[in-house]
Amino acid sequence: MSQSSTGGQTLRRALPTLPALPPPPLPPTRIPSPPALLTPPTPPTPRPPVPRPIVVHQPQPHYPPGPSPITSLTFDSEDEFGAQCGICFDDVPQDRNEVVRPHGCEHEFCAECTRGYVMSRVEDGRYPVLCPVCSADGDMGEPGQITDEVVDRLGLSEFERDQWTNLVLSSFSINVTCPRCQNTLRVDREDFSETPTIWCPLTGCNAMWCKLCTKIIRPGASHVCQQVAEFEKLVEQRRWKRCPGCGIVVEKNGGCNHMTCPGRGCNTHFCWMCGESVTRSVLRSEINTAMDTHFRTNDCTVFDNDDN
Repeated sequence: MSQSSTGGQTLRRALPTLPALPPPPLPPTRIPSPPALLTPPTPPTPRPPVPRPIVVHQPQPHYPPGPSPITSLTFDSEDEFGAQCGICFDDVPQDRNEVVRPHGCEHEFCAECTRGYVMSRVEDGRYPVLCPVCSADGDMGEPGQITDEVVDRLGLSEFERDQWTNLVLSSFSINVTCPRCQNTLRVDREDFSETPTIWCPLTGCNAMWCKLCTKIIRPGASHVCQQVAEFEKLVEQRRWKRCPGCGIVVEKNGGCNHMTCPGRGCNTHFCWMCGESVTRSVLRSEINTAMDTHFRTNDCTVFDNDDN
């Protein structure tokens, strides 16, 4: 309220009343926590882990570089296979080095078939062993042959190899056993057929014996084969014949008069009627031609009259 003086009078003017200001805020007071609130909070219960798939990191396989897909899908018999076997007609892989070619021809066979064929000829005692395709085709000229070099590639056992060697030797020689030293010797076929006695060349033996009865003959002594004479008489009575190639005694029990010597490595074909050697061969075309010529140009017949 203000005062003013006017003519001795005091005038008072009323002033508006202002609102009271609020008291200033008090500083915050830290309220002590109760004892229970002073304990550390309980950690939350952990949740079970969520299963996740196991990721396996597998290394990429490493392949050596190869031919292009186009090359690997090309089936060329000249590249993929060395030949087609002329016996079983299967393809022979070139990379296995199993292609067998007889000497003197271009026919090709697998080693397995060639081995079986060779051993069958060994069992039959037939040498030389010709190419089976050439043997079947008589118009192919000079046939191929299975040589020692070819046999070396067939993987024969030691026993089979010995059989092969004996067959090769038997084509030009004959096995004889010395009656004194009991050693086995080989005598040339021509010499064996021409001489009646055989002489052992081994040092310390030098025995000489009769090739027919195998009796040892003393130097300067004469010898008469009484047993052989009796045997020859029996041969005549039984109408047996001797092979003109190796001298083995053969009996005919039927069939035609074309005789094939069963002796190992002999390969002599002769006529039963006249006893003449017609040919010595293993090539079917040569054998047929020779025997046909013999029966056409001689009085001999293919069959006996009582066999017709």
